[in-house]
Amino acid sequence: MEEQKDQNILPDEYEKVTDVQIAKVKTCMEDLLKVPCEEMEGGGIPSCQELFQSSKDE
Repeated sequence: MEEQKDQNILPDEYEKVTDVQIAKVKTCMEDLLKVPCEEMEGGGIPSCQELFQSSKDE
């Protein structure tokens, strides 16, 4: 029983991550490093906003 518990820690959703989503995350991370803090405070970074919007829609 112990072994099965370990395998079910992650939700089913976790396995549905696509290469497209991973690419969006990478773009977001790269943009976070490039964009000055002042611009982020003004509403965020488009590539990151897109990331969160697309995950809500599905």
